[in-house]
Amino acid sequence: MIDERILFYQGFPIFLNNGLYLQSVDNSRKEAYYFYPKQHGCWGIGAFLLDSGCVRLIGAGPTSHLAGRMCYPTSEKEYRKMFHNESLDFLTDGQSFAQNILANAIEIKKSNNDMKKYIGTKTISATPAWRVDGKVYPKDGEVPRSMNREDGYKVVYEDGYESWSPKDVFEKAYKIAETPVDRMQIEASEVNDRYIKLAAFIDSGKMNEVVDDTYNKCLLEMQCYTMFDYIRLLDARIQRMQGSDSAEVRKMNFGMAIMALKAGYPVRRSGWNGKGLWVIKQVPAHITEEIIPKMQSLPQSAKELILKGKKSIDYTSQCLIYNENTGCADSWVPSISDVFADDWEIVVE
Repeated sequence: MIDERILFYQGFPIFLNNGLYLQSVDNSRKEAYYFYPKQHGCWGIGAFLLDSGCVRLIGAGPTSHLAGRMCYPTSEKEYRKMFHNESLDFLTDGQSFAQNILANAIEIKKSNNDMKKYIGTKTISATPAWRVDGKVYPKDGEVPRSMNREDGYKVVYEDGYESWSPKDVFEKAYKIAETPVDRMQIEASEVNDRYIKLAAFIDSGKMNEVVDDTYNKCLLEMQCYTMFDYIRLLDARIQRMQGSDSAEVRKMNFGMAIMALKAGYPVRRSGWNGKGLWVIKQVPAHITEEIIPKMQSLPQSAKELILKGKKSIDYTSQCLIYNENTGCADSWVPSISDVFADDWEIVVE
């Protein structure tokens, strides 16, 4: 019987930690043979000595006489042939030991099946440091001469605990977050990685194979567009915080233009023929009956009708297009070409 984790056989070969252990007895010495997972097109094989419940490595790698065996044997005869040992005995006085290993393997499998994946973050302080003969020395200080010098970081955790981490391990796990720009760069990098994966998932056609819900497909597409826009916003913010006053989000879509209008900023299209034109959303306002008679924008007849009725005016969702060359302002409603255009920009000057 074979499954992904444990290989059972009469001779109790055992899958454990992604390898195959074979319990055997040879001249009262318990041995186990371990088959490494397939890497770079070959199998690595090692031999272990099982002594008093402990496992000690006695040989491994391509120099082993077992190296180069590319398949799993399925019978005791095949095992003996593989190991060039016709006297190999299966599970004589080593049976209880093998059964214990098997029980542990089954327990590990059950435990791992109950495990769930978690992602966590922690904030630390660190400085580049050498580790020399087990002691940690900051790189900006005196360091003893030694052949046992290791490059890395001295790490201090939030609870004050101090440790040392190798350079490659540390830099893979941590990014500097000393300033707001540092933290924004981390965020932009993480979002960009997720965006690339999501875009590849959609463009490859896998989305259509995995996702049956049409509405969910739409949400995924919208998420992808939104993540792309978010990356552009972060990039422009980072550049401006680093001193580039000319950095801006160019070629915005209409959705981004609407967000700017809602926030109170004027927008325009770079493709408009007329220069000096921009659109602004009017601020909602409540006009009371005391003010209505003084309004210049309404004819007298309209004022009289309003004062006979509700006696107030509520300005809600109105947009004006303003011509800074003439000072003229007109009510504005987007055309279909405006809605699908990707040349919107925020007006700041």
